[in-house]
Amino acid sequence: MNTAFRLSLIALSLSLVTTGCARKEPKVEPNAADKIVTEGKSAGTTGGDPAAPAAPAGTAPAAVETPPVVGEVTENQKNIDKLMAVPSIAEIIKKNNIPRQTVICTVGGDGVGVSDYRQVLRMKQDQIKQVLQSDPSQRLPLIEHANKENVQLTEEEKKNLLQQGRTVLGKNLPKLLAQNKMTEKDFESQMLEMGRALKTATLAVEKKLLNEMINTSLLIDAGRNAGLAKTAFNKYIEFKHSPQYDQATAHTDLTPDQLRDKIIEEFLAQAMQKKILDAHALPDSEVLKLYTEQKQQFKHKGRIRWSQIVIAAPTQDMGAVESVKAQVQRQFPDLKGPALDAKVAEATEGQRKKAVAALAEVKAGKNFGDIANTITDDIPARVAKKGGDMGFIALDDIKRNELLANVGTALQNLKVGEVCQEPVRTPFGWHIVKLVDKQNEGIIPFSEVKDELKQQLAQQQANLALSTWLAEKRKTVPIRITPQFQKYMDGTAQTAKPTGQS
Repeated sequence: MNTAFRLSLIALSLSLVTTGCARKEPKVEPNAADKIVTEGKSAGTTGGDPAAPAAPAGTAPAAVETPPVVGEVTENQKNIDKLMAVPSIAEIIKKNNIPRQTVICTVGGDGVGVSDYRQVLRMKQDQIKQVLQSDPSQRLPLIEHANKENVQLTEEEKKNLLQQGRTVLGKNLPKLLAQNKMTEKDFESQMLEMGRALKTATLAVEKKLLNEMINTSLLIDAGRNAGLAKTAFNKYIEFKHSPQYDQATAHTDLTPDQLRDKIIEEFLAQAMQKKILDAHALPDSEVLKLYTEQKQQFKHKGRIRWSQIVIAAPTQDMGAVESVKAQVQRQFPDLKGPALDAKVAEATEGQRKKAVAALAEVKAGKNFGDIANTITDDIPARVAKKGGDMGFIALDDIKRNELLANVGTALQNLKVGEVCQEPVRTPFGWHIVKLVDKQNEGIIPFSEVKDELKQQLAQQQANLALSTWLAEKRKTVPIRITPQFQKYMDGTAQTAKPTGQS
């Protein structure tokens, strides 16, 4: 099956999988879905790929397992256990159409609200979508888990999924089936499989989400008490003047004031977490000792170093990244049919010409890094002023990534120091690629792996320190379910009238 059609299948199934559907609750294996959300990186999403959006406000710090309660069960723990026993917070919210301003529980001086919960859940769902779009093979462990735990789509979900798939593809469906040598039954099977994968990942995320948000609230509450509010506010001011802020505002239903508060809280939690982890930093000598003892583990079979300039023209919606067509539809909502197609073609051609012009500047002798720092649509790389540098990677890792296969082919045909002769088209847009270095089999030097290795070692100790800190805070910081949300949990609250919330 070609990449474009597989992506279309994924995109079609994304909107049909919701958290408020009837299902058998899976027993989520530790970190099974977390890997999809936090470790599902490929050659297309590491190094600041343009398909990776900035994390929206409300992002929780890295998930930390809270140690099991030992000894006397506190009132706090009883309240947490009540919340964890709820099969689906999202289902309660949706079923009762609970107003977004409703607070689920309070954590010291902080609160976990319905709006917060929905925002973070949506962000995590977007992360899952992005990973599955970048690497469709990531659905395989999810399908295995779905089979093991008998996670199934309801008949209504199946019907809606297939109906929308046929509606969206429309007259193009027979052509796509013929091109990919698929029957209509094959198409339906692919759609339903992707739907089950997404449902499984979403259920796993939802099962841990409230627990993570309570941890985040504990960090926020402690951060305020530790006098870190000014630091968080200054971070917010920096963020507000960055391109990531525009992305955050474009993909949230919060008011500017609400968004500001959420971003400040995010930075406050991060600052408090950093304060805890900084106390467990390892000296370089310890890291070097481990590297020396395990040097053979850092062998590589040959690798390249490359740089790129990306001119975005996405052919598909990828998480929070909109396709050219979606962008045009948002800008010109009245355009339909041929007029819309013409406008999309015009916008796409404009981006292609921009890529051609940038490549011409490089060929004329202008510094590749300077151009990348100025115009690349790989936003994280442009902000970091890294000259489009993507670091070292095995060429096969790029070629195996279906979305970047064309980039891998272009790099394979270059000599060190050369730039591609024409912009390389991928589903992300156009890439101007340069082969910076090429190495035969060898050992990665300590200078390259020191920071990552140091972080891994420190994280092992820091995770224990942070989880212990959180466990202690759960005993001393009041955690209470609000009376209003308790009524919803008990089924005694009056269902709110529709307010248009999703």
